[in-house]
Amino acid sequence: MNFGEIIGITDQGVIAFSNENSNHQANYYQGIYTGLKYECVEFVRRWLIIVYGITFESVDHAKDIYNLNYFSNKIPIKKCINGSDKISFGDLVIWTNQGEFKEHGHVAVVVKIKDNQVYIAEQNTTNNSWNGKKYSRKLLFNNNILVDKEYPDTKIIGWIQLF
Repeated sequence: MNFGEIIGITDQGVIAFSNENSNHQANYYQGIYTGLKYECVEFVRRWLIIVYGITFESVDHAKDIYNLNYFSNKIPIKKCINGSDKISFGDLVIWTNQGEFKEHGHVAVVVKIKDNQVYIAEQNTTNNSWNGKKYSRKLLFNNNILVDKEYPDTKIIGWIQLF
């Protein structure tokens, strides 16, 4: 898909766009800076703004979100190391800079959980259509560890829980 084409829409109405051939422009949603146009961080910031009315400070890379101590207006967050805590709707899953995500890490938002499957929404992975689904792909829990079977060379640091 071409840059800027819609690849999916979450149940919450947040649109994901293709990042193919990115031109690294700044993006804003209702006057609030969300990040570089259609990168993974930009999607997560926009999702947080639309769903919860919050965001987080500027980060150099997606993996750096895990190093934050709070979100906008000093909203507390809880950092959960992969395998340590239950994951919930709205949590941000953070990958380290390894394998497919070796340069910047990656971030996605949990939009549904069912049994041992965690449904995530994200931008800037395959840039393929979600084919009418309300999520981009699924992660699996295996022995209480969240696993990315689509990108097995990557490593999920953990997730950030809000509130």
